[in-house]
Amino acid sequence: MTDRLLIVAWHNVERTWNYPAAPGAGAAGFEHQLRRLQRLGTIVPLAPSLRQLTTGQPLPPRAIALTFDDGYRDNLEVGAPVLERLGLPATFFLVPGILDGTVSPWWETVAWAVQRTPRASVDFQGQTLATRGRAARRTLEVLTERLKEHDQVARGRAVADLLERLEPQGEPGHRRLFLDWDGARELLARGFEVGAHSTDHAILARESPAAQLQDLVESRRRLEAELDVAVDVLAYPNGSRADYDAATVDAARRAGYSHGLTARSGWNSRATPLFEIRRVVLEPQRGFADIGAQRVGRKAAALTRSVVPRIARPANGQQTTSSRTTGPPAEGEQTTTSGITRRPAAGRQTPAGGITGRPGRVEVVGLDELAGEWTALAAAGGNPFGTHEWASCWWRHHGGDRRPLVTAAYSADGRLVAVLPLYLWATRPLRVLRFIGHGAGDQLGPVHAPGDREAAAALARQALATLGWDVFVGEQLPARALWSDLLGSRVIRREGSPVLAAPDGGWPAYLAGRSANFRQQLGRRERNLARRHQVGLWLVEDPEQLPGAMDTLFALHRLRWGEDSGFLPREAFHREFAAVALARGWLRLWLLELDGRPAAAWYGLRFGGVEHYYQSGRDPAFGSLSAAFVLLAHTIRSAFDDGVGEYRFGRGQDPYKYRFTDQDPGLETIASTRGPAAGAALGAAVRAYPLAKRRIGRLRWELT
Repeated sequence: MTDRLLIVAWHNVERTWNYPAAPGAGAAGFEHQLRRLQRLGTIVPLAPSLRQLTTGQPLPPRAIALTFDDGYRDNLEVGAPVLERLGLPATFFLVPGILDGTVSPWWETVAWAVQRTPRASVDFQGQTLATRGRAARRTLEVLTERLKEHDQVARGRAVADLLERLEPQGEPGHRRLFLDWDGARELLARGFEVGAHSTDHAILARESPAAQLQDLVESRRRLEAELDVAVDVLAYPNGSRADYDAATVDAARRAGYSHGLTARSGWNSRATPLFEIRRVVLEPQRGFADIGAQRVGRKAAALTRSVVPRIARPANGQQTTSSRTTGPPAEGEQTTTSGITRRPAAGRQTPAGGITGRPGRVEVVGLDELAGEWTALAAAGGNPFGTHEWASCWWRHHGGDRRPLVTAAYSADGRLVAVLPLYLWATRPLRVLRFIGHGAGDQLGPVHAPGDREAAAALARQALATLGWDVFVGEQLPARALWSDLLGSRVIRREGSPVLAAPDGGWPAYLAGRSANFRQQLGRRERNLARRHQVGLWLVEDPEQLPGAMDTLFALHRLRWGEDSGFLPREAFHREFAAVALARGWLRLWLLELDGRPAAAWYGLRFGGVEHYYQSGRDPAFGSLSAAFVLLAHTIRSAFDDGVGEYRFGRGQDPYKYRFTDQDPGLETIASTRGPAAGAALGAAVRAYPLAKRRIGRLRWELT
């Protein structure tokens, strides 16, 4: 049993004006998501689970509740049959004004108008926005975010003005898109729960305290009167941190609700405020590559968009667009138990020696035994180099005939707390213990959720106490975690690892905070490229295009760095892992072409809400135009536009990285030894590169 609850939310299932997708993609993606969630946890009804959480009663392991917002008709016609077939409960948050047909869902109206306008552009708030092709989607996102800044009355006027400018053809068909009261009653008759989503979908924080109270009282009254059911739970419209405030929480309490649900990602525990319950919002149209790939528990950047020219390279006749990926929940804010004890499970090998602690267990597991659970822990820290996929792929290419020593720790309630992926890198002249994935990985170490660092440290200490080794080397551990102190090791190397946190307001806010010189240089370089060349910029999303794109990446990398690069010897590994990452929705491989000729490539990963810049290449012939700099800036802009919370530049203190950020939490390599011979050998290896071709000498070479 556990005291944690994950709540997942959807809006529509099939495509709408505001959520375009191929026909049938939503239903297929939705069912795939549900089946994956069933495998990952226990699906529970929302309201009773919230009461259990609040009163301290235990929940099933990995409890997950399913919710829907806004009352789209396909929730009933497409979603409900899938839920019934799988035997799953769900809660639908409804808007009386939309059920009445008296309130127009403005976000769908605006999306319809942009798609059905005969005009190629529209002037809005002093800016000209394109309405054709790829730019139309960006225009819609800009319009939506700006309209959310208004109160309900002002927003209505702004939408009406926008419709006059766009002059869309036809009708949006809102009544076909959304439920009416009969549809809401059918949901109840089929055994589902309903909750309140305001009276007319006002973004509550934009309204006065009195208006918020009136809205929430009226919403609950209308739903209870029309549906003859108690309504205790509220979901705030839009639901980001900027969309509800202290007055909203006060109004929800006074209106008689027991809980208020947000759209802020994260697990819920007994410590989660009753009126700031967190949810993970999914989009079935975009697919659900892996629930283990989404970071929650991090404040997402606002999706304020900067409208800048971007030229996409057509792929097989189609334009490619960047996409937002989703994945597994991160750990919540509560620190969990750090006490773990050895309690072998039947059929599993356990470390020799006694491992003691508070209730729980430690086990040696097979490399492929944990898979999804392992990756979910890595996602909680946004670290793709800690995933099972990275470790298993690395092992196939670099493990050789060695034996992995993967140890897992479980809490008393059976929850996986931490994974320690080690192996014996050398046995002669000394037994050297290292992390799986070294050399290629940008950040290694025990894999755990942020709240479980002490548990991970306990696992590491207890495992190291039982494994046979002379030298333990832990490479590229996050410096701020102080693993050297936690494990009683010495720091033998420090290196940079710059990061850039997405500011509220995204890319425009980031640029506004940079120097005038930086903004001018970036703008000038982008204009120079566009003026002198036909620019093609595209993101690899088609598996059939991946091999050719990787060819381009490695070719450009060779042009820039020659054969001495440490990236090139791992080409086979990266080709395999890139294919896995693409299938999971993690891969970010950007190519920039000038007049049809590859000029720059950027290889990275988007995982758990974090963008990772891993490697790049460029043609020196275009060096004077700073094509690689422009591409790097584009990847940051794209990440912020997609709501990524953090951009990591990877290992190394390269000066160009610090042009974009001055934050650098750093990485450390730590080491421990057993016995005077091991200590002397490691000390000599760290002080100077030995001429003898011994394994401890190779270790020194790899560390430097």
